[in-house]
This record gives sequence, C-alpha cells and structure tokens, in this order.
Amino acid sequence: MPNNRLWGTLSADIVVHPKSLKDPRVAEALERAIGRLRNGAVTVNSWSGFVLSFASPPWGAYPGSTPADIQSGNSWVHNTPMLEGIEKTVLRHPLTIKPRPAVFLSHRTAHMVMERITTLEERASWSKVPGGSSRQLARLSPQSDFRYSTRSAFCSAVRPRPFFVS
Repeated sequence: MPNNRLWGTLSADIVVHPKSLKDPRVAEALERAIGRLRNGAVTVNSWSGFVLSFASPPWGAYPGSTPADIQSGNSWVHNTPMLEGIEKTVLRHPLTIKPRPAVFLSHRTAHMVMERITTLEERASWSKVPGGSSRQLARLSPQSDFRYSTRSAFCSAVRPRPFFVS
C-alpha cells in the first residue's frame, strides 16, 4: 500500500538487516515497498539526507502535489545528470560504514571536527579549510575512501513506470 497515512512526499528511510535480504521474499517485499512509496527520496539502511548531501542525485518531492496540497513541494534540485520525468531517487547503503565518517557523533574525533566546523562557520576563511580537511583525509587511505564512495553507496534515479492493468 502506498504511503497514505503520513503527510509529506520528500523522503522515507527503510532499515533492513543484510541477512534478512538473503530471503527472496524479504528482498521482493523491499523492492515492492520502494516502488509503492510516494517519496522523492527512498533510502535503504541510510539517512535520506545523504541523497541531498551527495549533490548529484536528484533531490525533491514525489511528483503530483498541487498548490492546494503542496506537502513537500513539486520540483527537484541538484539532478546533475539532468534526468527528466523523475519519480524518486533510491539510495542503497550497507547497514554499517567503515571507516566511520568524521561527522558522525560516534567518531573518535567528532568533537574536534565539529569545533573546527563551528569555528569556520563563525569566522569563515579559506585559510582554515585545508587544515581541517587535510587532517581528516590523512586518516583515510585512498583505497578505503574509494570503497566507501563507490561500493558502499548505490544511487539510482527512478523514472515513472507505465501502469498496466491486466
């Protein structure tokens, strides 16, 4: 059943244990749920805000809202590939992330990173950017960063499928 009870059409997050996805019935139910949800961003085992922060996937409300019932809006931002007729963006992610991003509160240096980000916001200066970012990048090997950005996350923009009645 589509999302008729919750107000809003921007995003939905679904959490599924990887072992559960090995069951074909669970995997099929997940795909059915993704297809039926009327949200512009649907994530599996992730926070939907990542779709926005990646900057290239389309981010916006599910199509169909009217000015009388605008809900989460009626258009898209980002959309670097310039796709047309977008229905939703789907992000799939593993349940855990290694290495843990420095902006996660549970990261061992989060308190230092957040202090630097706050200082940068307070007194913006390009001279403050390299120090904080180079320290964080030094903690990641090129291989682990590559695996995180290309293998951990899978984004796809979904175009509306034709509706057939049989």
